[in-house]
Amino acid sequence: MATIVVEGESDKVAVEVIAARLGVEVTVVAAGGVTNFGRHLGEAVGGLYDRPAARQVAGAKGVAACDLEEVGFFASEGDLEDELLRAVGVEAVLEIMESEGDLRRFQTMQQQPEWRDKPVHKQLCRWLGSGAGRKVRYARLLAERLDLSELPYPLARLMGHVGA
Repeated sequence: MATIVVEGESDKVAVEVIAARLGVEVTVVAAGGVTNFGRHLGEAVGGLYDRPAARQVAGAKGVAACDLEEVGFFASEGDLEDELLRAVGVEAVLEIMESEGDLRRFQTMQQQPEWRDKPVHKQLCRWLGSGAGRKVRYARLLAERLDLSELPYPLARLMGHVGA
């Protein structure tokens, strides 16, 4: 069974759900932040990280940042939740929020002056990161809703790397 290292708990949940849906057996380790990647790389055959952390991951892996994909490490442009939000789509995310009883709280946040004129995608990113446990809960919900033929690039590459 392949071991994958990811930055945080929400990434772990999303990767586990997607791997299970694809029938790929993996062990996913949440490093607790990119600065802890080095502690888990010995057993890892691949991983996900946020693009701004490329130098740290490359340093921990002992390769140039441009070579990370060659050794099985793939970058999300923002963070993995951002990738999932884009892949699932705003309308579907709002449907999930409504079914979870969260839509009203989100709409309240949208009315705050600092968020009122921002694109909905940016509002959703902020909202997911602002509640205790929300990122982890929604990582699962988004990964469950995601059309597997529309996997975001880093997830598609990682799953391909470990055998999907």
